[in-house]
Amino acid sequence: MKREFIADAVGIIVIFSFLFSHFKPELIFSNTTISGGDTGSHNYLFYYMRTVLLPNMQLTGWSLDWYLGFPAFQFYFPLPYAIGAALSGFVNPNIAVKLVTLLGTFLLPVAAYFSMKTMSFEKPAPIIAAFLSLVFLFMESNSVWGGNIPSTLSGEFSYSLSFALTFIFITSLYSSLRKKKYELWNSVAFSLVTLTHVYTALFSVAASILMVFLGERRRARSNFLIIAKTYAVSAALVAFWAVPLLFDFHYKTDFGYRWTIENLSSIFPVIYLPIVLFSLIGVKIGANKKDGRVLYLLSLMLLAAIFYLASQVIGLVDVRFLPFMQFSGVLLASYGLGEMIKKLKPNSIVSLLTGLMIILWVNNNVSYIDGWIDWNYSGFESKNSWNQFNELNVFLKNLPYGRVFHEYSPSHSKFGTPRAFEAIPMFTGKPVIEGLTIESGLMAPFTFYLQSELSESPTCPIPNLRCSYFDAINGTEHLKLFNIRYVIATSDKLKSALDNITQYKKLRSFSEISVYEMEEGKYAVVPKYEPVAVITQDWRNVSMHWFKDTTMLDVPVVFVKEPDKRFSQTVYDGDFRNVKKIPLNESCGVDEILANESLSINTSCLGKPLLVKIPYFPDWSVDGAERIYLASPGFMLVFPDETEVTLTYGSAANEAGNILTTIGLLVVAVYLTIPTIRKKFQHYGHDYDAGKHTRHV
Repeated sequence: MKREFIADAVGIIVIFSFLFSHFKPELIFSNTTISGGDTGSHNYLFYYMRTVLLPNMQLTGWSLDWYLGFPAFQFYFPLPYAIGAALSGFVNPNIAVKLVTLLGTFLLPVAAYFSMKTMSFEKPAPIIAAFLSLVFLFMESNSVWGGNIPSTLSGEFSYSLSFALTFIFITSLYSSLRKKKYELWNSVAFSLVTLTHVYTALFSVAASILMVFLGERRRARSNFLIIAKTYAVSAALVAFWAVPLLFDFHYKTDFGYRWTIENLSSIFPVIYLPIVLFSLIGVKIGANKKDGRVLYLLSLMLLAAIFYLASQVIGLVDVRFLPFMQFSGVLLASYGLGEMIKKLKPNSIVSLLTGLMIILWVNNNVSYIDGWIDWNYSGFESKNSWNQFNELNVFLKNLPYGRVFHEYSPSHSKFGTPRAFEAIPMFTGKPVIEGLTIESGLMAPFTFYLQSELSESPTCPIPNLRCSYFDAINGTEHLKLFNIRYVIATSDKLKSALDNITQYKKLRSFSEISVYEMEEGKYAVVPKYEPVAVITQDWRNVSMHWFKDTTMLDVPVVFVKEPDKRFSQTVYDGDFRNVKKIPLNESCGVDEILANESLSINTSCLGKPLLVKIPYFPDWSVDGAERIYLASPGFMLVFPDETEVTLTYGSAANEAGNILTTIGLLVVAVYLTIPTIRKKFQHYGHDYDAGKHTRHV
């Protein structure tokens, strides 16, 4: 046993050494700001968690810095960023971010080893699985699906971590069912999976259901009870995040996307061919032995395929499930190859030699990964255009507070990523109107539509959103609606247009990039005309039509479920043909104090509408007014009943979730500290007699 442990430990050290030969420590431990793909934008999320949320004992909250405001981490996964924030208390924050982005990559070989070991596959299958995981990690046929190194470098590091945790969880649960014993660790493991990615959580639940159906009928009831208890405790542990997510789910922006896969070589590239071969051998050997474990791994591949095919129907990103098919194949292949190596003596030495051959195979099939690693981990500061980017950020930082619009341009990749300007809030303290986590931004469709009006090369990333052509006049009207103060222009086309519009004042140029200022506005304003009430089942569509018709921008549209006496005009389904523009003609004094999760307003016009240019979200509450209305394009509107009006972020759903999580933590504490309760909590009936029943679950 000791010799086997030493051989396996040597194998893991060899694997880590190989990974470090690509992820160079001198890059990982350098004090530079990670860049590349979406990763450069993720810096802001780490920054916000570290400087705002965690110091206030929060893992979710409201941020003003993207999409005019959005619920940070309510529709995204807080755990990796919390780890990074906590780790920054011991190492430099930039290094902490880099280490977190590597967690999934370095954990996956360990997860492969653990999975095979936990499912009681005989040696050398576990260490072979660890070596074969490198084949999956270094696949270069895709960089967006998740789990492999290119996807991690593109910004999918949260998925990569969750992916490794998923296989640790489902195989540990598999082992618990064989032992007929509940283990608290499984509840904790699933909580970690859920807080790092939702796609992996969905797959984990489906994979655990498979365990019930593939197991022996006489054990189905006890298996179901163990699984139910596992998820019940886990649900309580993640309730602080999951309850608000479910409660407000219909306010997320849909971002389902379907990738076109032209041929199987994308799923099974050349580097993966040995996996295909040895997994077929594993299936053949497992079938001959009637090994239920092999059937289960094969079922995981089928389950991933079903998820992939069903994703378009249920509105999920289909390719997120293909990595589960590929990695389940890795585990099957390790079984097949391991069974072949078992016949050779000494098999520990043969296993290490086989591992070295796998490493040589992987290394010979690597092309662009090393370049991507160097680009990302050398950071923004190492790029030739760093001085230009840094000078721009220093200039913006010293300007008065205000929202920033930046033209999208592929040329920004010279700074480290085309999305470099999405990190402006971290570098300058100024909010920008674009960012990551599009699902979190209620205003995301409108901000990207505006981007298309004022960018020579817009992205328009939201499916089914019909963006605009270049139109600086309409774009200016939308900038004013959004209370944008600064505009960053890169293309000559946009700069020329802004130079000829009197509302813009050029402040300074940084090589080809120019910064313009517009007249300062307010976040709470009395609209020019009376708002119009709209009763509709599709407020988003009505809002977008209203937004595109710039002649209507000074008439707020307010969405109600039934006629409301505060509005003199009510229309249905966005039919504005007979709407009259009724001037308010009010000279109101409005003062405001903006904070991260509150807006304090002092107004002299009681009973008159105030349009609040912060995105609507049900977690906002108001004092000094009866209620908050959802107003076009996605803002809030109130009718002050008092001179002092305060809007505050926070909801009953958050409180309910926090209470449930507290209960979950108490259950964990009781389980760990009171042996008699733990024993009763664990067992259902008699322990499984492995000597009498040799068939696996």
